[in-house]
Amino acid sequence: MTDRFRKALNYSFLLLKYRLRTTKEIKERLKKKRFEDSVIEKVIEYLQEHNYINDREFAYTFIKEKLERGFGIKKVISDLKRLGIHHSLAEEVLEEAKKEFNQQKILRRLIAKLYRRYKDKKKKREKIIRYLLQRGFSYDEILRYLEEDENRFIEE
Repeated sequence: MTDRFRKALNYSFLLLKYRLRTTKEIKERLKKKRFEDSVIEKVIEYLQEHNYINDREFAYTFIKEKLERGFGIKKVISDLKRLGIHHSLAEEVLEEAKKEFNQQKILRRLIAKLYRRYKDKKKKREKIIRYLLQRGFSYDEILRYLEEDENRFIEE
């Protein structure tokens, strides 16, 4: 092992100590530290061989965490793309994760929570829609469940 390789590998381990990372993230961080491309490629290869970085595993964990926290699919896919996960891999892993999570249930729970939070009746609907759009839910989906739930809240 060369000294540069060892330093790059140790730096990668330091990054991975705090959270899982994508291949792209590790490469970018190593480039910022001015490691040579050949060293970076060797480090990436080593990390992948020993399963320290795995983009599929990262994507699944990331999706699961974001869906649990009430983010929409659009936002999750966008974030994964920014982190260097290929769109096809993100879609594939998302299909697996969807089996565990009911996006409609999550959206309805958020709507109920937001409906109670906002007091101003005039702006309530607008604020809820804006908030949910920022979280990555589709406009049509928001409107469909918001209208259903508004009727339920009025009846209660």
